[in-house]
Amino acid sequence: MGSSPAPFILPRVFCPFEPAVHPDAKDVDRRAAAWLVEGQYVEDQHLLARTLASRSGIFVSRCMPAADPDRLETLARWVYWGFALDDTYADRGPTSTDPTAFLPLAARLVHATESLDDRIAQGHPLIGALQDITRRFATHATPTQLARWAQGHRRWMTATAEQIAYRSRSHTPSLDDFLITRLNSVGAAVSFTAVELVLGPELPGRERDSIAVRALVDLIALVTATDNDLFSWAAEAVAHNGRDPGILDVLAAEYSLTPQQALAEAIALRDQALARYLRLREQIDSALSRDLHRFLDTLQHVVRANLDWSVDMLGARYAAEGVAAPIDRSCLWTGTPAASTTAASATPAIAWMWDDRSL
Repeated sequence: MGSSPAPFILPRVFCPFEPAVHPDAKDVDRRAAAWLVEGQYVEDQHLLARTLASRSGIFVSRCMPAADPDRLETLARWVYWGFALDDTYADRGPTSTDPTAFLPLAARLVHATESLDDRIAQGHPLIGALQDITRRFATHATPTQLARWAQGHRRWMTATAEQIAYRSRSHTPSLDDFLITRLNSVGAAVSFTAVELVLGPELPGRERDSIAVRALVDLIALVTATDNDLFSWAAEAVAHNGRDPGILDVLAAEYSLTPQQALAEAIALRDQALARYLRLREQIDSALSRDLHRFLDTLQHVVRANLDWSVDMLGARYAAEGVAAPIDRSCLWTGTPAASTTAASATPAIAWMWDDRSL
């Protein structure tokens, strides 16, 4: 009899935030999943099953453990929608390798967040779904929040088109170019606006758009984007599939690193970004409004929720590939940020986040 596979040991990452989950998580997920199915927004049954397997309602319930359940359901619908968009157009399908084919769809998707005229969808199920989600948010959002919602989608779709352009040429970008694209293709701007919409109060522009707060928000975006790349690397290693160049590939090319050195450097970059976030927040915390405190506290939940959700999804990928190796969660966290051996944080795309002189 063969021995059981050893637990898969993921790289240890710095994360001082404790896990949490909304008490209505399962119900939120059930209702959001039912909306996706009953609306027939994803016609391909294989893609529908893949989208539902994301358990997006559970994910958002970890991100916002004290949120209003109805607003949380709207957020869960949007996350399900995002996975469906990725699987159908952005990461797979004919538009996923042709930016000239993707851009007209992207433009119409953005317009669907700016106007709720049913004719904009032109019968396209995912455009109609995004309008439905926007309508739900619009019942309580301010004009400024809805403008941020539309602008966040514009940044996300533009960066996704950039990513598709790199893919179409089988091109590995420089670290600076990669980070400019990745901080937007991860969808952080619109995701964090969605957090604001669920929380309720409009964050004043003079505070939300200050350089220091922008740095805090973008540092969280850098952490979550890098975590996504780390787990994508692990998942594709299990499935033996190809993938787009991620942070590991870009660091390896930029600094002539081995795969293991690139892995260590990617972890160090996200660890140092999170450590910088904690230091900067401590510096300015006393000057922040109560609403911004709640917003940033929620982004901290997002970091931990993203890690926990990624572990769950990696375990599901193992199961789908017929590998029963468990994942040892106890080895995932460390209390000390890893040290960098390169000048990655000095890359122009992100160096400003570490520059106290500009804050």
